[in-house]
Amino acid sequence: MKDTINSSPLAGKSIILADNISTLGIETSCSSKMLKGYVPVFNATVVERLEEADIKIAGKLSIDEFGITGTRTSETTKAVASATTKAIAGVFSSGQTQLALSSDTGGEIRQASALKGLTGIKPSYGAVSRYGLIANASSLEQIGVIGRNIDDCAALLSVISGSDNRDGTCVLKKPFEFNGGFSSLKIGLPRNYIDNLNEETKSAIYATKKVFEDSGATFE
Repeated sequence: MKDTINSSPLAGKSIILADNISTLGIETSCSSKMLKGYVPVFNATVVERLEEADIKIAGKLSIDEFGITGTRTSETTKAVASATTKAIAGVFSSGQTQLALSSDTGGEIRQASALKGLTGIKPSYGAVSRYGLIANASSLEQIGVIGRNIDDCAALLSVISGSDNRDGTCVLKKPFEFNGGFSSLKIGLPRNYIDNLNEETKSAIYATKKVFEDSGATFE
């Protein structure tokens, strides 16, 4: 086992996994009748890395079938939570876990986190191995993290990211390292896109930009 992984600040904590991440000996049905009763004979790479870091798997998370989800609106134009969003909210509010791994194709992690006041990150494609993920859209889908705060999410990404010779699309050579400093961070800002957003969203983006600038980051 790797010492850098075993020293994770998340050691001993519990985590919930989406029902499309393969777990040895535990049913992984993707919340679909098609795969009901399917029990993988191997662990996904991310599950192996969780076990190495002594992060305890508390259970599987019910999702929309094969993770196909997204925001919808009701007749009153209010956001309607998906099954994935409701399940994530349920396990966090009940105190069953402080962490979760899920897949994100078109916003599942990000939308659920935004609607329920959690922190969620879909990492760049190729940063986290997808070996063992039963993907809905292989060219888009990525395993990402959900937590109560950014520190837990960063620590969890440090555990699950990095190269894997079983996934040819996983190109990140070594796990993420987050030291809390932004002096060497350069961030791209698509002004032509942002300038066409509504004022509330635009203000939130520029407020976030200032936080990073005050921490030493530069923008282009």
